[in-house]
Amino acid sequence: ASRPAAKAKAKAPAAAAAAGKAGSAAAHTYDVGYKKWEDFDVDAALNDVEEDAPADEEVVVEAEADPAEEENEPPRTTGALTPADVVARAAKAGASPTPRAVPAPRQKVDRGDAAEAERQAGNAAYKAGDFAGAIKCYTRSIALNGRSALAFSNRCQAFLKLKEWRRAETDAGISLRIDSGYAKSYLRRAAARSGQGKYRAALLDCATARKLAESDTAGGLSVRAVLAEERSARESLRACVRRAPKARVAVCMATGPALPPPAQPAPAAAANPSPEPSPEPIPTPNANPNPNPSPKPSPSPYPEP
Repeated sequence: ASRPAAKAKAKAPAAAAAAGKAGSAAAHTYDVGYKKWEDFDVDAALNDVEEDAPADEEVVVEAEADPAEEENEPPRTTGALTPADVVARAAKAGASPTPRAVPAPRQKVDRGDAAEAERQAGNAAYKAGDFAGAIKCYTRSIALNGRSALAFSNRCQAFLKLKEWRRAETDAGISLRIDSGYAKSYLRRAAARSGQGKYRAALLDCATARKLAESDTAGGLSVRAVLAEERSARESLRACVRRAPKARVAVCMATGPALPPPAQPAPAAAANPSPEPSPEPIPTPNANPNPNPSPKPSPSPYPEP
């Protein structure tokens, strides 16, 4: 009997707490809130606000817009204004729009003429001793016209002045691939190869340049300049040979008797050997054993003694 009573006492606080939660949830439902707003008196609340406001406070009342003015106003846009809208608003306000300078159209320039102009500028910089500036001008000329053997050859000469042998050899090779008959490119590549120690290859280029210089297609190259470069490359090659390290090599010599001469091979058999002798004929019984008998002597006219 005591156990059921204890259980009933334990359940009583839980039931009371659940009833309290239900009551608080019912107080915050939307229906109750709507009913409160239905009972709210707006006019009475506005009168209370006007009575509480100070006496010196000015009440600003917006005037109603004139329909005629609204028709003259430009339409309001919510997005970005277009240039036509800006001009229209500025004209209505009485201000003239700020004039904007319009860039002149670009003139069509011939790439070949521009490349030649850059190359001439590079030549001027080279004569002034500005080899780096000359290389820049030649590079711009090559960018405008990549098939100019003169531009590559001129840049090769500028690289030679700066002792950039590999770049000079590369430019000279490209120039010769474009125009294989340009003698100055052969001579400049020979100088670039000599700077790298490729003296034999430089001598080959000098020989080709000398042949072209002796002909009418030299392009202003003198034979004397080619011979000077060839002489320099040859002397450098000889100097390298003289400076090359020498190594001693041991040589063994035989001190015994001389070796016999090698045996001579047997003579080869004749190609056409002599024919074998034919067999003798077999004599027949009735045949004369002497095929060629001597003639009988004629009878003497004198009697025998």
